[in-house]
Amino acid sequence: MRWAVLFALALLAGCGSSHNQPPADAGVDSAASDTSVSADAMMDAGSDDGGGLDGGVSYAFTWTSGGEPMWTGFGSRSVRPVPGNVALWLGGSDWLGQGDTTVRVFRGDSSHWDYLGDTSSLTGTPRFSKMADGSATVLATRDVLYAGSGNQDGDRHASDERLYSGQCVIFHQSDESVTVAAPLPARRAFQGDALLPDGRALIIGGVTTPDTPISPPDVLPERFELTIEASTLYYDPTADAWSDGPPLAEARYSPGVTILPGGDVLVVGGFDARNIPLRSVERYHVDTGTWSTVASTTDRRVWHVQALLPSGKVLVAGGVDSLGNAIDSAEVYDPDADRWSAVAPLPLPTALAAGLTLETGDVMVTGGFQDGTTKVAIPQVVAYREGDDTWLALPSLNIGRFYHSAVQLEDGRVLIAAGLRNDTEVMHGAKDTEISSVPLR
Repeated sequence: MRWAVLFALALLAGCGSSHNQPPADAGVDSAASDTSVSADAMMDAGSDDGGGLDGGVSYAFTWTSGGEPMWTGFGSRSVRPVPGNVALWLGGSDWLGQGDTTVRVFRGDSSHWDYLGDTSSLTGTPRFSKMADGSATVLATRDVLYAGSGNQDGDRHASDERLYSGQCVIFHQSDESVTVAAPLPARRAFQGDALLPDGRALIIGGVTTPDTPISPPDVLPERFELTIEASTLYYDPTADAWSDGPPLAEARYSPGVTILPGGDVLVVGGFDARNIPLRSVERYHVDTGTWSTVASTTDRRVWHVQALLPSGKVLVAGGVDSLGNAIDSAEVYDPDADRWSAVAPLPLPTALAAGLTLETGDVMVTGGFQDGTTKVAIPQVVAYREGDDTWLALPSLNIGRFYHSAVQLEDGRVLIAAGLRNDTEVMHGAKDTEISSVPLR
């Protein structure tokens, strides 16, 4: 089986290490620190007069502790900001292949994680209560829909052909409660998602499994047939119901997704049905409810950073290529001209970093891994400034991490949470939360 699917469906679900215990040290990742880029290697974000390049913002901050360490370390890209200067955590997967069932919120006003409950109490079926590698869509109400999961039982199911879940839950921000939503029609994970202007959620591609294993009865681990999906789904939160959407032209999982000005949805790259990163790009048109194939990227890529720029163009940067190597190339898509243009590359090849469009319009890229073989997490933090086609050097994270989340709270500070680390060949979770010392706006 190719490296791509092994890493995507095993390592990212927490089964990438044979070590059963994390190291006690939760300090700076020294192996990653050796790969950090200095301000001399690219344009510094600061200036003597307090102004930024091209009249932009100058950033002066440090990364500080975001309160007490989390209960354990999980890889998760589904931490979401919700009203009240709060960030929501639900689901993730650890280095033992176990999905998380806890629901917690980070309160920016007190820099503290509060435990709210456990999803297993909602379903009554612990085997199907873990949430990892599904999608997390912030709805129009600012409630959050968590749909599907790719990691249900690391002890029982094979790491690359496991029984996924169709379970869905909704976090209600008004009273911080979690309720069960209508399940997906099929067990699914590694899908893209977007919120449409009419309030429906759109689920895009992904990987599905049937209920019945293909392995002989009573043989463990059970094996399940995987299907890489071209199908899409709509979720109507008012009716709490799923319906079929129009299919993609090409099946894919782990794609990049951006909502364009006007509400159209741009889907870039991902893995295809052969587990090879894609160049193809598709656009969902909200006025007709159909997909069209648009201009392809120059490079094949998956696990890249993808973000909307102030001009309405879309930036894609980094990721991995068809050989499993992290890449540094970056491109910008003009949806009006249907054209990709090369822009300044990342200072380092970077994959599975967290991208975030700041309130300033700059795109912050944190962490990731540089080497597709060792997958050592790096602490690099940079920001792309569109007006100058420049990557700005920002303060490095205290702990290198990849497969993590970066969110901007209501008060303007940036929270870095979750993630995986790999130093001295030990895969484990990043338990320490980091937050910018000042608002970045």
